[in-house]
Amino acid sequence: MQDHEELLLAIEEQDVEAALAVLRKSPSRAETRDANGVSALMLALYRGMDPVVERIRSLRALDLFEASALGDLDRVDALLMQDPAAAGGFSGDGFTALHLAVFFKRIDVADRLLRSGADVNAVARNATRVRPVHSAAATREAAVVCFVLERGADPDVQQEGGYTALHAAAMQCNVEMAEAIVTAGADLAIVDDKGRTAYDYARDAGCEPLLAQLHVPATPEERRSG
Repeated sequence: MQDHEELLLAIEEQDVEAALAVLRKSPSRAETRDANGVSALMLALYRGMDPVVERIRSLRALDLFEASALGDLDRVDALLMQDPAAAGGFSGDGFTALHLAVFFKRIDVADRLLRSGADVNAVARNATRVRPVHSAAATREAAVVCFVLERGADPDVQQEGGYTALHAAAMQCNVEMAEAIVTAGADLAIVDDKGRTAYDYARDAGCEPLLAQLHVPATPEERRSG
């Protein structure tokens, strides 16, 4: 097995020591990417392997997706000055730099990307079909959701499974987040692929504080006929 394969396998198995051993043996493997072009650094970051992330970071310069996920604003600035259009690019696994900055709660970087032309409603080019507002909802922090909504994110967009950010907030019983999304004009009647509204998820979660706010008095069909 070659060193790059060993590194990817160690990361897949979340074996920090094995991954570090490969990097000590072959520092050039810090450049390793998987078949989709996703860097070993990002794969390690997704798995919470911070020592591996920091080791790779010490061995080479970050690309825009890595810098955005890690919150390295200086590096993001430098890369966008070289290529402003890069703000709209997609990673090997289908995310924009903005998706990653938002998901990892790097608000200063997300702001810089938006000012460089990043699309606040960009659809991930993978099966998840997430947009930055969904990445924000996944953080469980209302402030991150408010950030993207204030910058034009559509509260009603649906990701894989038909879920909206409001569905996510209801599942979490995240009252502050749900209130922010409703205030942004979210449609309470949107159903996911299972035919369920945000109210349904709040009810299932036993989230009493949200039930009155998310209650839909009539189905869309009944409202149109009325």
